Amino acid sequence: MNGVPMQALEERPKKIAPATLPKSVMCPPNTPNFIPTLRAPHNPVQHAYRSTVLVRCPHPYALVIDDLDKDGQTHLYQWCAILGPGVWQVQNSTLPWHQALLGWDGSDKRNHAGLEFLYPEKGEPLLLVCALGLPEPQPASQNQLGVKAMEVCPVVTMGRTNNSRPQTFYDTLCAGFTGVQARFRMLFIPVRVGEPLPAIDYNAAEARAIITWPEAKDVIAFEVGADNRTRMTINRGGQKIMETP
Repeated sequence: MNGVPMQALEERPKKIAPATLPKSVMCPPNTPNFIPTLRAPHNPVQHAYRSTVLVRCPHPYALVIDDLDKDGQTHLYQWCAILGPGVWQVQNSTLPWHQALLGWDGSDKRNHAGLEFLYPEKGEPLLLVCALGLPEPQPASQNQLGVKAMEVCPVVTMGRTNNSRPQTFYDTLCAGFTGVQARFRMLFIPVRVGEPLPAIDYNAAEARAIITWPEAKDVIAFEVGADNRTRMTINRGGQKIMETP
């Protein structure tokens, strides 16, 4: 488990010649290679913490917890993850709005624009993703977990937009929340086609999630500390099996 303040930026960022930095450090994908440094405070926030937990057992799962507050004002916060090659959503009509099922089509395809679902065969691996506590979507809201093919921004070269490149996309998994603070509690559970999916219940009033399999049940309790970072305790069969510091 870790909890990392993501806004740890230099007060006086240094100027570093582009040639001295590897490309992976200098700029994000699909952007020109002239950003001097990414340590400049381009978007300060009051707090931004990420905590992660990996539970190893006959039914393994992982949690990624993000605690965010931009400036004490209402904002749209979006949690996004770029999907790996060949990964896209799997058809399952029983899933609620805050869950998604991901599969792999065996290819290295990086965008599935225009494709609604994958239909994997029995026994193939899947990943069940659940945004715990995500409010039920209202009309015109973005409080929903889902995949989408996001358009790559046009390349800008010397202040000019290069529109000669073909339109390209990359696949993402996104959840949105509008509020003063965002507390994304993302749960990832590997399963296989043909297996019953675990039941996932979340009690917002008690800040507690329950994952139930036929032969096991985990209870996850969340508590926000004075530093605005979420701590977790996991109980199984009445016994504590994990507690974050």
